[in-house]
Amino acid sequence: MLPLLLLVLLCGCGAGEEPAAPAYRQISQEEAAELMAREDCLVVDVRRPDEFAAGHIPGAINVPNEEIRDEAPEALPDRERLLLIYCRSGNRSKQAAGKLAGQGYTNVCEFGGVNTWPGELVTELTEPEPEPEPEPVPEPEPKPTIDYLVLVDADHRLPGDWEDSLRLEDFVNAVGDEVRVERTAYAAYLRLKEDLAEEGVYVDLDSAYRSVAEQQAIVDEFTEKYGAAYARTYAAVPGTSEHHTGLALDLFLIVDGEIVYENEDLIRYPDLWSVIHARLPDYGFILRYPGGNGYAYEPWHVRYVGPEAAREMTDRGLTLEEYLSAS
Repeated sequence: MLPLLLLVLLCGCGAGEEPAAPAYRQISQEEAAELMAREDCLVVDVRRPDEFAAGHIPGAINVPNEEIRDEAPEALPDRERLLLIYCRSGNRSKQAAGKLAGQGYTNVCEFGGVNTWPGELVTELTEPEPEPEPEPVPEPEPKPTIDYLVLVDADHRLPGDWEDSLRLEDFVNAVGDEVRVERTAYAAYLRLKEDLAEEGVYVDLDSAYRSVAEQQAIVDEFTEKYGAAYARTYAAVPGTSEHHTGLALDLFLIVDGEIVYENEDLIRYPDLWSVIHARLPDYGFILRYPGGNGYAYEPWHVRYVGPEAAREMTDRGLTLEEYLSAS
């Protein structure tokens, strides 16, 4: 009977008790400072990396509490070394010390928070290094400016350096053709087009820039198909076409959503052309062939000369040739 009673008493003493948590020591910050001065210890800051960088005890390493889980941290390989644990206020350091003790570290001391630390703190926040000065890039030689009043016709060939100086914009028009235009003239055309659209008049570009080589190909094609006499009559000699300048623009109309593209059809809309021609000088354009100057009337053929010259030519009723002769 007595052995049974002893067994019951022994079992009853252990019932409901939790196993003791692995032990770590809690020490004062003064004790911690003494240990740092005389012991081979490792000071461990368990705050976040940004907190650590903003100010920490000299010589401390950063092992955030959140990263201390089931396995021993790689930064703490020696489980017997004296570890001095701290955080900001003491909460996270206690958690971390308990976890490390539970992982088998045998010499763990927790000493509270850095916010009451009496000693020196160091920071890892540094001014960003200045970016190295970029190596000087030589300024590209500016392209020669072009003469927006250049005259190109059968008697005046395209200047020899023109195509080297020309800056072109490329786009695809409403019928799917690629058109190239001198950059300033193209920007002016887009503003003109937008202004006309507000009045219910819709235009697009049929053609503009044509290189000397492209003109030669046209002459060769006409000569092969129709003979040399036809080619001389209907195709300009390469180097003498105003389209080489990139400043001559041939327009077509879009009327009630329908594209009006052929010359014989375009000529049937004098009211629309009247609106278009009235707007031309506002954007630096003139009607190049108004009729009566040795060329047939071409309402679609406009030429960029710049706003000042365009306004004067229009107000005085001058063609480009007449304006240049009078200048």
